[in-house]
Amino acid sequence: MVILPNADFDINVDVVIQNPPFGTKEQHADCEFLKKAFELAPVIYSFHKNSTKNYIIQFGKSHGFFVKSRISHPPSKRAKSTTKWLSNELKSAASDFLKSFKYTLLLAIAKNG
Repeated sequence: MVILPNADFDINVDVVIQNPPFGTKEQHADCEFLKKAFELAPVIYSFHKNSTKNYIIQFGKSHGFFVKSRISHPPSKRAKSTTKWLSNELKSAASDFLKSFKYTLLLAIAKNG
C-alpha cells in the first residue's frame, strides 16, 4: 500500500516501513513522510540519505521518537536512468536504514521488562 504524506489515511498500525524520497530535489521531503508515519505507528523503519542522519535523529526527537541507525550502506554503482524525469547520470548516495521508536513505547518496555 502506498500512503502519501497528505493522504487521508488515519488507521493506526503497529509498524510503518517506508522508503521516502531522499529530499534531493526538495530539501527534507522525507520528513513529510516521517510525520505521517509518526501519526500512524509507534515503530517506523525508513531509508534516508546518510548525510541527513543527524537531522533525522533530531527531527524524530522533536516528534517524540528515538531514532537509531540499523544499517548503513555505502553508495552503489547505478545504471543509466530508464525514466524521463531522472537525469541520465544518476548519483548514488550513502544511505541508512533507520528505526524510530515512540518514547512512550520505550518507557512501557522498560517498565514491564
